[in-house]
Parts: sequence; structure tokens; C-alpha cells
Amino acid sequence: MVNIPSYQIKVGDVISVKERSAKSELFAAVKEARVIVPKWLEFDPATLTGKIVALPAREDIDLTIAEHLIIELYSK
Repeated sequence: MVNIPSYQIKVGDVISVKERSAKSELFAAVKEARVIVPKWLEFDPATLTGKIVALPAREDIDLTIAEHLIIELYSK
């Protein structure tokens, strides 16, 4: 169990939902929904567990991000 928001995950870590939370309406909807996960993750909707298969590479992120603008902002 981890209660640190900035916890750094590692390859092979398994993330799951607490049993009492899994009974909530929100997670019941997740079990029924078709969830699309990135290729660096595995997800089992029956048990509401996920596994980190690999750390994401830049090409795995589908967002258009201008990294040079972020670097420029934080270099001030």
C-alpha cells in the first residue's frame, strides 16, 4: 500500500483497487466499460488490477507536446 502521491513506480509494480472500494459504482462501471490502455500497461478489469510492463517512452505518449516551451518556461 502506498499513500505517497509522488511515489515513483517501477517496472513490474502491480496497482490494484482496495476490495471495499471495488464495490463502488465508479469501479463497477470500469469493470463493464471497454478500457483502452497504453502498450506499456496491462489491465485486468475483472480484478481491477494493473501492471507496469515498461516505462513509457516519448513515442508512447499520444499528446502533442512542445517540450522546448516547457524547458524555456522552467529555465527562467
